[in-house]
Amino acid sequence: MSSLRQMLRFQGFKRKSVFVKLLASNVFILLMPMIIGVVLYAKVEQFITDNVKRYNLGMLEQLKQSMDARLKEVEQLAQQISLNPKLNGLLGDGGSQLNSDYKYIEFARHYLERHKLMTSDFIYDYYLYFAGTDTILKQGVKTDSRTFYKYYYQYAHLSYTDWMENILNGYHSTTYLPSSELMRRPGLPVAASSLPGNPSGRVITYVQSLPIGSSTEARGTLVVLIEEAKITEMIRQIESVNQSSVLIVNNSGEIIMGNSKPVVRRLSVLQNLASTSGLIDGNVIGKDLMMSYISSDRTDWKYVTITPTGVFLQHVDKVKEAALWLFLCCLAGGAAAAYFTAYRNYAPLRLIIKGITKGGTPAQQPSNNEYELLQETIQESLAEGHNLRQIIHRQMPVLQANFLTRLIRGQVDDSTDTGDAAQFLNIRFVSDSFAVILVDIDDTTGFVARPSERQWATIRFILTNVMTELAQQYHSVYSVALDRDRLALLLNLHDNRSTEAWEDVKAAAVRLKEWIEIYYRIIISVSVSDIHQGVTEIRTCYAEAVQAADYKIVRDPGEILYYRDIRQDEQGFDYPIETEIQLMNLVKSGDFTQVEVILERIYQTNFLSKRLSPDIGRCLFFNITGTLLKILNSSLIRNTDQMQRMFDSIKHILAAKTAESMHLKTKGIFRMLTEAIREERTDHGQQLLEKVRGLVENNLTNPNMGLALLAEQLNMSPQYLSTFFKKAQGENLTDFILKKRVEYAKQLMEDKTLTNTRVAQLVGYSNDIVFIRAFKKMEGITPGKYRESL
Repeated sequence: MSSLRQMLRFQGFKRKSVFVKLLASNVFILLMPMIIGVVLYAKVEQFITDNVKRYNLGMLEQLKQSMDARLKEVEQLAQQISLNPKLNGLLGDGGSQLNSDYKYIEFARHYLERHKLMTSDFIYDYYLYFAGTDTILKQGVKTDSRTFYKYYYQYAHLSYTDWMENILNGYHSTTYLPSSELMRRPGLPVAASSLPGNPSGRVITYVQSLPIGSSTEARGTLVVLIEEAKITEMIRQIESVNQSSVLIVNNSGEIIMGNSKPVVRRLSVLQNLASTSGLIDGNVIGKDLMMSYISSDRTDWKYVTITPTGVFLQHVDKVKEAALWLFLCCLAGGAAAAYFTAYRNYAPLRLIIKGITKGGTPAQQPSNNEYELLQETIQESLAEGHNLRQIIHRQMPVLQANFLTRLIRGQVDDSTDTGDAAQFLNIRFVSDSFAVILVDIDDTTGFVARPSERQWATIRFILTNVMTELAQQYHSVYSVALDRDRLALLLNLHDNRSTEAWEDVKAAAVRLKEWIEIYYRIIISVSVSDIHQGVTEIRTCYAEAVQAADYKIVRDPGEILYYRDIRQDEQGFDYPIETEIQLMNLVKSGDFTQVEVILERIYQTNFLSKRLSPDIGRCLFFNITGTLLKILNSSLIRNTDQMQRMFDSIKHILAAKTAESMHLKTKGIFRMLTEAIREERTDHGQQLLEKVRGLVENNLTNPNMGLALLAEQLNMSPQYLSTFFKKAQGENLTDFILKKRVEYAKQLMEDKTLTNTRVAQLVGYSNDIVFIRAFKKMEGITPGKYRESL
């Protein structure tokens, strides 16, 4: 290995060598199953923990069902005794002593003894306390409370006074008190469920104040003693399985019974068992514990198991320790095997590198590893040929475009072998049949409003791709960008479709136009040449397509132009001098309606009834434009901005590409010119009309106001004034005066204090009869009816 390190240093491998990568790969392969094993072990450990948790909850569920069944016995016993009608009589008895004693004895013999025989050994004993007579009654016993507490049952932690206050005299509703030690005097008779010879034991006390339902006054108390040993037997199995501690707590977190270890009783988490069941694990009081709990369906009890985590994980920990040692052994052995395998696989590569570098000059820049050295050596041996091919390949699209452009335009030297040149440039003609489709891009606003040079290139690329897709099924297509908005498509037609060739060309042109205009919303013009034979006839195809494109100005917009459809058109246009003079007079008179009729007739006669050649059609519009300039130069339009806009619009006419667009632009300029002349003439008439309106509105109260008075004030004849107002306003002057007076009268009638006679006077009527007749004529109702509607 020392010789290997020296060789690597000599060759300049200052970074990672292949040996290191091989070793790293082997180590990675080694670590993958080991990592998977660690993850799998963690899953198994989690599975065991979850199983223990589910088992604890299952055991608690069984305990809950058993306990709820036993507690049901206690509640049924309490219900049977509490609801006994004889008991209510004893609770309220205030008779003689002898009579009361007899009733107590009779109740104990007939009811308490009978219920005792019906209860299970879960109930240790029960007794009744009657507060009114301070009497305690149980099976075979009737005595007062002090004697009963002294000689029968007394609690180790309660005095007689506490017993009376907390249990007998306090109000309780199905209350279960925590487990307490109960002491009884030896030698006294015991119930059948008691343990002979046992002077003390722990019991859970059930207390119910009597009568049931009275929350203000407790006249007695029923006390049932539940032997804790019976419950202990039920939970012993759970505690013995996994060394758990089982507790019974109420909603307040108070322990009813269970493990008495101080560490368990100090668990504050017992105060926060809010849900009906659950699992809590973690570090509690410095110990790892797992707590499971479930709520009783009959009481406010919760059954809780507390298990040290180490108890159920002790076997898992042993397996974990063994697995750790196995992991370390596998890691050590695997590392040695990975190193040996990497070294063995690296040996052939080392020999190759030694052979390359033997007698060679070390590279100026050291390689990263041995593979890079091999790659660099191979690349250097092929670099010159590869670079040459790359240069040719990068220049190939430019060379192809240049060659096709010169070929289409007929600029290729006839002495040159065109076929060999095309073959060199990877242009392979499949036959000697050719046609040219010339595409002019007229409008791109649907695709992009103002295309940049990059976007123009994209549009040409789209056209080329679409045409290639349409024609390549049968023929070959080559595209040439002749201008920014003009593209020539050279179709090389297969010989096996010579009979269908022209139909294929026409179909391709139609589908190209439809596809581009529908899917890309680019408006194009398509011109198609005839089919010619031979490479040298490609120039003829291009010339025919250009000639067909020139007819776009005199053909319908959107029409595909075929060279073979072009016939000899007429060489003169119809625009006599008389028509020009008539057109100029109508413009000067401001009658655009008649001007439009003449322009439509000129267009109909020259472009729809017959066909002009493109050059003659342009000459016609040059003459019409000359008419426009004559009118502009002789008009008296004072608005210089308007004049400048008209001159600018004339330039757009000459730049239009179709006869229809030239016609529409011409009509637009004639409209602007006619309206401008008419506005100059109507300014005085508008001023006179406004003056007449003002006189009418200012003299509404004058009863003499009429056509004669207004004509006199304006110094003109009544006939001229009437004719002028009718033409300018669109209604008679008399009707206009009547309308204004009625409108003013309607405003006055909103004032309820004005009579119709007064309103008539204020609007220029001498009496109200004439006013009423005029009002009804205009509004259809009388002034009185109108006022009622307000």
